[in-house]
Amino acid sequence: MTAETVVPMVERASAYDPGVLDFPSGLAALRDRLLVLREAVSDSEADVLGGYVEYVDALVAVNRWAADESR
Repeated sequence: MTAETVVPMVERASAYDPGVLDFPSGLAALRDRLLVLREAVSDSEADVLGGYVEYVDALVAVNRWAADESR
């Protein structure tokens, strides 16, 4: 499903439509869950989860950039 939505946008066959998939809400919920999990695990596991939080933050930034570019 993601590839069917994203690939045409990358190939410029269709414009980015932020309404197709609700990335902002999904990413925010994922980030919140990761932060809660990070508080309940060992330091080494928390470091790994922190990396995932950083990755989600990067995805949020890309999503914002794509939304701005489509205007």
